[in-house]
Amino acid sequence: MVRRFLSNYGELALVFGLGLIGQLELWVDATWEDDRYYLAPIALAMSALLLLRVRLPLPTLLLELVALQLAVAVSTVENNDPMGVILPVVVAVYSVGAHTRGRALALGSFVVLGAIVLAMIADGSSLNVSGFLFFGFFLGGPFLAGIAIRIRREREHGLARERDERARAAVAEERARIARELHDVVAHAISVVVLQARGGRRSLAADPEETRKALDAIETTASQALGEMRRLL
Repeated sequence: MVRRFLSNYGELALVFGLGLIGQLELWVDATWEDDRYYLAPIALAMSALLLLRVRLPLPTLLLELVALQLAVAVSTVENNDPMGVILPVVVAVYSVGAHTRGRALALGSFVVLGAIVLAMIADGSSLNVSGFLFFGFFLGGPFLAGIAIRIRREREHGLARERDERARAAVAEERARIARELHDVVAHAISVVVLQARGGRRSLAADPEETRKALDAIETTASQALGEMRRLL
């Protein structure tokens, strides 16, 4: 039941949960008392943007970064951002790793790297190796986690397809075997019936007993053939 719910409504639950967390923080925490009227709609929009993260992961990340810069610009709290505008960016970074490949993934890597550099510059005191490692872990970690999960998911799908293909091949092989056996049974039975019928027709007038034996053989052969056909089918 839980898996079915997550499959049908997982994205909506994620967006609703992040939006709720962001709004609660902004309206309950006194830190954001002066900025909440500006930050609340931005945080809400950033949460809603995540509805596009599977179909358009890279544009979603770019829009989230733009919205984050807007939130930073309107905020009067120094060196502190509400989780309502941070968590959507982290989820968007993860989504780029989890839902892109090829050129889109390479471009996403440069965008994530650029976001790390921008975060270091915005912090001011993190233009050093420690700052790079911190923001690299904070943003690069979800990106790499998304890649790892995508690879695992693709491997599982590949194994499932291979298993289905083997099952279909086994079914086709079994059908071919049954068809061959059925052909052999029918061909043998018809051959015997034809031969016995010819012999019985020739002995019909001269030797009725032989005709009866031929008819008995035809009946027995036909019954055996029907039994074999039922067994196969």
